[in-house]
Amino acid sequence: MVLAKSSAAGLRGDKKVMNGARPDRARNMAQMNVAATPSTFDFAFVDLGIPAQAEGEAGEFRAQQIAAVAATSPVILCANLFAAAMFTWAQWGHFPPILLMLWALPMGLLALYLLVRRWRYRRKGVAVASPRAIRSTETYACLLGFLWALFPALFYEGAPADLKTLIIGMTLASAGIGAFALSAVPSAAILFSLLVSGSLAMTGFGLGDRAGLAFGGMTLVYGSILVFMILASRQTVLRQLEDSQEINRQRDIISLLLNDFEQGTSDWLWETGLDGRLVYCSKRLAEVVGTSRERLRGASLLEAAGAVDGHAGWDDVQKFMQAHTPLVGLEVAAAKPQAQSYWRLTARPLLGRTGEFLGYRGVGHDITAERLAQNELIRAKQDAESASAAKSQFLAVMSHELKTPLNAIIGFSSLLAAPSDQPLPAQVQAEYAHMIHEGGLHLRALIEDILDISRIERGSMRMYEQEADAAELAEIAAKMCREPAEMNDVGIIATLIDNLEITGDITRIKQVIINLLTNAIKFSGRGSNVELAIEIGPLGEAIFVITDQGIGIAPEDTERVFEPFVQAEATSARRFGGLGLGLPIARRIARLHGGDVTLESISGQGTTARFTLPSERVSRLRLSSMRAVA
Repeated sequence: MVLAKSSAAGLRGDKKVMNGARPDRARNMAQMNVAATPSTFDFAFVDLGIPAQAEGEAGEFRAQQIAAVAATSPVILCANLFAAAMFTWAQWGHFPPILLMLWALPMGLLALYLLVRRWRYRRKGVAVASPRAIRSTETYACLLGFLWALFPALFYEGAPADLKTLIIGMTLASAGIGAFALSAVPSAAILFSLLVSGSLAMTGFGLGDRAGLAFGGMTLVYGSILVFMILASRQTVLRQLEDSQEINRQRDIISLLLNDFEQGTSDWLWETGLDGRLVYCSKRLAEVVGTSRERLRGASLLEAAGAVDGHAGWDDVQKFMQAHTPLVGLEVAAAKPQAQSYWRLTARPLLGRTGEFLGYRGVGHDITAERLAQNELIRAKQDAESASAAKSQFLAVMSHELKTPLNAIIGFSSLLAAPSDQPLPAQVQAEYAHMIHEGGLHLRALIEDILDISRIERGSMRMYEQEADAAELAEIAAKMCREPAEMNDVGIIATLIDNLEITGDITRIKQVIINLLTNAIKFSGRGSNVELAIEIGPLGEAIFVITDQGIGIAPEDTERVFEPFVQAEATSARRFGGLGLGLPIARRIARLHGGDVTLESISGQGTTARFTLPSERVSRLRLSSMRAVA
């Protein structure tokens, strides 16, 4: 028998190193194993047929040899017992009983001993065997071979012709069957075959005639054929073992490279079967979804992602997978633990040798950070565009609104300052002065609004907390708005609650009410009324309610009008003046007080504005009464 020598440590030895804490060493060993090939063969009698390798690997190989022998030994040994018993029974009286017992009894005892020993060995399930175990098998083979070698030596010479044929047949059969049964341990099989065939050949040569010599020679040839077949079978086993080791070494190298890939990148590998369910996934995917690889196996990609049908991108994935076409950079929504995430999937269909579809194999990548950065860029771009649009809107509104009071101031002051032969009547001069004064007040109001929104946006507006009567504040605000209301032929009706005290910056609260009233008056039709009321909310909050019957606001614009320099009617030829700062300033001041300003409106039917102050700012609520102020 030949023994393959190789510098390779063996499949399992490599795997133990690769799974350890020294991946660099494992990589070097794997490269050595690939480069090394069996080149020479040695004859050995103990451990015959075991490739030169690490002791642990050789021990496993020995255990496999002994297990293979143990698998067939019960049938073979029982056949030996049966043959010995039948021969003893048939020839009892023809040969001396002591001679028959001398051969049959040891045969039976040895067979029973080997059966018990094999049963105990298989029950233990030994995974590693020592050279001593192989020597024991060789020893048993020698003992059994010796007993069968005694068979023709003891009984052939004195047997009748018909019995000689039986002895030869039984001996040849035992040599062949024993060699087959022991072939997993080639040294044991060779020892057994040589002993039995050699004894039968010596018996033939001992006859001295031509027939005996021919029979002895043929028996030696038969024994040599058995040995050759044992060695040839072992060569086949060794080649299969080497091929298996090489395949597994390559698999270990690939696993090592995949392990390096997984540790050095955020990508993960996955593979599905025919039904689209995962049959393999790398450790990285389990880390991404926050579970174990065992729980992911058998799940679909959709289930692994924690998504449902209809989530972004998954319809495309299902469509491509059903059509058995490649997935190229498909972006899908996934659900990380307590967070939304996004994946990019790339895969190709797996096809068998005949082109049948087997599943998908691909790579995945978590693009959550990339998607968030992209969204941030989009938002930044939108904010920049909004800022640019707001700047343009601001300049357009400012140029329009500032020109009106400035034109009045410049125009009437020029008329007053122009030289004339006849002085202007005093009444005319007073009227011009009044117009200049109104223009100045208008201009100051515009500038104050701009300064207020600027302070609020910077967070530098200071609040001066005071207590005041809510009804008194509302009545003062209504009186301050009476002049513009009379100019627009709009009436103001106030329904107030006495003895309701509130806490806050009284000037700013009054400014909010005035802004809301002014806004309602501006957009009301002539002859209509604007109603101002004070209500108590369900949580004890104070609510100033301003209702008009004007042009109203479209539902989609009720929030947009709270943006600076924006009006519901955004055309260049606006029918109504103003910077569009009244509502934004009112809401921001209300929120600085912990309240809010909201609008309810129906286009063409009027608007209701609500200015709410929280209950903690309603400092005292005594017995109250309602009264109306026109």
